Amino acid sequence: MCNTLRDITYSKRHRSIEIDLYLVTNAAEANKKGNKIIEDFQETFSIINSVFYVNNYNYFIEQNKNEDIKYILDARSEPVSNSKKSLLGSVRSDVFNVSAYEIAKLYKKFNNTILEKNVRKLIKSKINTEIADSLKKDPGLFWFKNNGITIVCDASNSQVIQGRHQVELLNPYIVNGGQTTKTIFNEFAKIDENSDEDVKPFVEAELLVRVYQTKDQEIINSIVTGTNNQNKITATDLKSLHPNVPKLKDYFSNHNIDLITKRDSEKKKEDTWITLDSLLQIYWSLYKGEPHIAKISKSRLVSDKFDLIFDDTTEAKNLLIACKTYNYINPLLKKGEVDDSIRKYGDYAVLYYMTLQNPKLLEEYNEQKLHEAFKESLIGISKILEGKRKNNVDFSPYNFFKSGASTSSIKEYISSD
Repeated sequence: MCNTLRDITYSKRHRSIEIDLYLVTNAAEANKKGNKIIEDFQETFSIINSVFYVNNYNYFIEQNKNEDIKYILDARSEPVSNSKKSLLGSVRSDVFNVSAYEIAKLYKKFNNTILEKNVRKLIKSKINTEIADSLKKDPGLFWFKNNGITIVCDASNSQVIQGRHQVELLNPYIVNGGQTTKTIFNEFAKIDENSDEDVKPFVEAELLVRVYQTKDQEIINSIVTGTNNQNKITATDLKSLHPNVPKLKDYFSNHNIDLITKRDSEKKKEDTWITLDSLLQIYWSLYKGEPHIAKISKSRLVSDKFDLIFDDTTEAKNLLIACKTYNYINPLLKKGEVDDSIRKYGDYAVLYYMTLQNPKLLEEYNEQKLHEAFKESLIGISKILEGKRKNNVDFSPYNFFKSGASTSSIKEYISSD
């Protein structure tokens, strides 16, 4: 292609066309092998004038609105509609029955994205086996033995076409009933869709569907909590619904790190991984300089500070550096001559010490500098603990690292050094 462009534009009076090549990367810097490929490419095709890399991570995690998606469910009963005003706002609901076949088709259409905002998705348990057995062995009882599913959408509209009730959903997703949905589909995927005998149980089995029409995230969180009350819903479960989380998850994946956002329901694809709440604790210790706050209560930190950080897409790079920094020092804390108190309780204090003494570690991930800073932090914090123990026979390292005194002591020690 390059040679063709050169040939057709070349003349004795004019220079051949020149091209500036822009390469959009996955937000990572090109490695030596990649640079060598580009150099060889330029040498082969002299038409290439300059090569530029576009790797601004903000471009990749900036929230883009997807096109609206409409989906129609065939209802087995006339939808019972209701509209209610609450302290949080107005919500409209439609309640009706559908066949398991309709749910299988729904999942087949959207795949796992239909469950993207479900706080648990598919948790492996004997419940899934019971759902599958009930579906196959006694589909007539399926409705009575199942709690149904809950769908939230931007808008819904029910209509009757040729005597059949239909409900049109705009941008639907399932917030409760993910296990039921995925189990139905898993069983459906095993059969021959062209066989009436195989499809029959899915057509006969019915379940209840609740559709809530709202765009208000606070209302959605309230619905999620209320409809998932058979198991405790944590603050992290709710925060995993934050619109920037999937973007951040993709960003981390591009750096070969699994950001685990769904409790008990995600398989770790990479050797390196971090949970959403732990990431916030690490970040808060490093970039906000309050390791004791991170240590006191994970759930409180998530509830109070999560949106402050994750609303800002420019923090993606810092979140990645925080994760890589912790994943580097964590194995070091577990081996070698490390004070047992630091090993058990002082991980966030170590992070704080390292970056307080070496602020450039917050700007760029550097393993050599990290290793040096890590060793310095162990020496410094060990001396701080030694002094505390000497002055107080009842000294508790556990309480110390959860108090502001630990942060203050590190500041004083480094400033006096």
